[in-house]
Amino acid sequence: MDLGDFLCRCILCFIALICPPIAVMCHMGCDNTTIINLLLTLLFFIPGVIHAIFVICAYDPIDRRHGRVVVYTTNVHTRY
Repeated sequence: MDLGDFLCRCILCFIALICPPIAVMCHMGCDNTTIINLLLTLLFFIPGVIHAIFVICAYDPIDRRHGRVVVYTTNVHTRY
């Protein structure tokens, strides 16, 4: 994990303390994990925060989770 990834995760953990579903959606995209976190947050706020911090710390972001490589060129990027 490089410094940029570490700082991004720190910022997401701070956002998770305020609004956990937003932090999970920024980190993982809109998938089942975000829906689970939304339900946990609506029913019980503290478990939603704990789940969000766990997801941010335990899982890699969107592109690496699916095994895709993002190649950045001048203004566009292509996924392989």
